[in-house]
Amino acid sequence: MNIRTAFILGAGLGTRLRPLTQSRPKLLVPIFGEPLIFRTLDYLLDQGISRFVINTHHLPHVFDRFFGGHHGEFSYRGAPLHLIYEPVPLETAGGLRNARQWLGEDAFLVVNGDVLTNIPLMELLKSQEKEDHCVILGLRSGPPQVGMDERTGNILDFYHKLGIKGLSYFLFTGLYILQPEIYRWIPPEGPVSMMSVFWQLLHAGKRISSAILDSGFWCEVGSRNSYLVAHQELAHQVNPQQRIKTPLLTGVELRGVCAVGKNCEIEPGAVLEDTIIWDDTKISSRSHLQRCIVCDKSQVDGNFSDCDFL
Repeated sequence: MNIRTAFILGAGLGTRLRPLTQSRPKLLVPIFGEPLIFRTLDYLLDQGISRFVINTHHLPHVFDRFFGGHHGEFSYRGAPLHLIYEPVPLETAGGLRNARQWLGEDAFLVVNGDVLTNIPLMELLKSQEKEDHCVILGLRSGPPQVGMDERTGNILDFYHKLGIKGLSYFLFTGLYILQPEIYRWIPPEGPVSMMSVFWQLLHAGKRISSAILDSGFWCEVGSRNSYLVAHQELAHQVNPQQRIKTPLLTGVELRGVCAVGKNCEIEPGAVLEDTIIWDDTKISSRSHLQRCIVCDKSQVDGNFSDCDFL
């Protein structure tokens, strides 16, 4: 059975990027001028996903403006898309419970909304054909988070809490497949974390399987540093016209990897170094910005390093 539906998590994301996300919700933070959610949707469409449910919380009216729909029903490149708002964040598993009527009764893909990637999903999607599993986690070489028995592919530990010897530990990509059986393990009310559900499954002897996804690019855009790193990593894939969306005057100097949004006023003499500029900003001629993030409608005058402007 093919996976056609993706549930994209937005609620509760961006706490490490705040206060940047006060002006735009995390899913709409720009990567080279394009909202993160658009890059995620394009990626998933290319992987064969054709239906989307997005869990949002912060500034829901901004999502309505970006997608241009009504009453939660939208579309993106012809694919149906439903937005769910949570006045009170329900965490990951609580959000799944809240979205059940739109996710249907088939297996579906879950995507953490702060993940920027082009990982081929073939191995993960093929893995859901195996029998007797409730969850398949997409793993990747990296910081040791998830303990797997390499003989079986089964997940047996998280964050070394059980102290099981002989396991191999991998990074969790934030990409995973859930069977409808998962709803049985989610309490009927209140906020519920997905990790608490995973622990319940392990203690009950239910199988949590895995797929190794070491191909392609992967970055979690959860902090200002990782946000800047994401631009560094993607720079070679993005042409100059996509990086700089406002024509720059002679005398503006760019160093390293920079992005400039739409309708910006950057005066000659300004120097931008590894700096991300959002839309409708003004940068004076006396400014030298290094590793800075300048949010929508900000004005900057002076020399700054590792600063954010709201």
